[in-house]
Amino acid sequence: MINVNRTSYLPICMTAILTLVSVTKSDGQESIELIADLDSNFSAIEQIKKVFGKDSVECPELYSNNHQGIEHLKVERDEEILTRFRFLLHRDHDGDRDREHLPKEKRQRNEIKGYAGSPSVMKAVNGDSVQYTWLLKIKSDFSVNKTFCHFFQLKPVGTNDEYPIATLSGAVTNGDPQLEFRTFGENEKRYRIADWQECLNKWLICICTVEYSERGKIIFSVRSTNGSIDSFHYIKSFPSWKNDYSFIRPKWGIYRSLVDKKSILNEEDSIFLNRIKVQKNSL
Repeated sequence: MINVNRTSYLPICMTAILTLVSVTKSDGQESIELIADLDSNFSAIEQIKKVFGKDSVECPELYSNNHQGIEHLKVERDEEILTRFRFLLHRDHDGDRDREHLPKEKRQRNEIKGYAGSPSVMKAVNGDSVQYTWLLKIKSDFSVNKTFCHFFQLKPVGTNDEYPIATLSGAVTNGDPQLEFRTFGENEKRYRIADWQECLNKWLICICTVEYSERGKIIFSVRSTNGSIDSFHYIKSFPSWKNDYSFIRPKWGIYRSLVDKKSILNEEDSIFLNRIKVQKNSL
């Protein structure tokens, strides 16, 4: 069951000793955690693949029609949380893997994901209760567009439905740039988290907890480490599962539209992520 008591959403310890990954299994509960390791002999992409699986990275330099010779995923030192993964995208050079899109559908991505070959904790099915926790920082000059720019997605697999069931997105909604939690399908709605400028250049503690069923529940919480942002949304009777789904996987990074390209002010944009943890309880 989902606990809706907000006292259970305590800030993550920022001074913990960092390790690359922790995987545990006990009594129907599984958890997995990815933490950037600056002292590792492995690159950022290699660190992520070791945790989430060999096909878990959709990074521009892995595809020939993107910006080659540039490292789009990096491990860096961070003054506040010690280490971080940096995700970069280049407006004029990077695309959507090796796919070609019509002008009205142009998009680009730099994401990491769960997929069929990932550990089972990354693949939610009907009856599971899953909590996704991560730290996100959006660079101070990152600009959003009117179409879409997702930093987190929950995507169904095994269906013709191309849309995620939920996202954390930067958007211009009713003329106002903002960070928002979005749901799709029958319960399509946008939930404002905070003004866009208020969200930039600070660490955000993001927690998404989902009960997967035809009438499930979802909680989405975002707090900044400096206390200026404290957003909480609880949605009951949320259709988080359909019979034609095989599983639902998480995705983190940058996935954005290039249709409104003029609103993307920088040729290079980046975000930072760390401490990506998934905990699943199977009924």
